[in-house]
Amino acid sequence: MNKDKSVIKDEIRQTKLKKELRRFKKKIPYSILLLVCFSFVLVYLIEGKIYKYLGDNYNLILVISIFLVSIVIIYMITIIIKMNSIKKEIKLLGERMYQRMKLQ
Repeated sequence: MNKDKSVIKDEIRQTKLKKELRRFKKKIPYSILLLVCFSFVLVYLIEGKIYKYLGDNYNLILVISIFLVSIVIIYMITIIIKMNSIKKEIKLLGERMYQRMKLQ
């Protein structure tokens, strides 16, 4: 009876983690779009100060592009690391439930 409760508890935890993983996957495109829009607004607000240091439009566009791409890459790396840790935990819970069910 105690094993059944622990299996049910693990199954509930696994279901919650799967929902969280799906939520992360759905949230990625919107987050990237939000980051891009925020970057454009930020650049628009500080364009005069940056233009004074960089000189011409080509350098300004290059710096903005590098800044935007680096932010998106850092964001994607952190999301991938979070998703991989959730996947590992889901797999671990599944293996633990399988072992408990197999022993019953």
